[in-house]
Amino acid sequence: MEKISSFLERFKNLGIPDEKTRYLVADAIWTAVQEKIDVKNISLKNHVVYIKCDSSTKGEIFIKKKKILEIIQTKEGEGSVVIDIR
Repeated sequence: MEKISSFLERFKNLGIPDEKTRYLVADAIWTAVQEKIDVKNISLKNHVVYIKCDSSTKGEIFIKKKKILEIIQTKEGEGSVVIDIR
């Protein structure tokens, strides 16, 4: 019989890829737009990144969305988690 701690370890590690992706998105936005976005304002749901920020920054992000997605794909590799930014 397994200990409950080993069962809970599985759930503890589930948030790491999401957090890594949020930092990656923030870095890609900084590279493309020169705007600093806090990772707390970036969420990921169903391979879509949602960003909470002011409208002028969001406009710049959407203008350079293709470049940001290319940067993310380059850094993350072939199996990129992010497919869209909203």
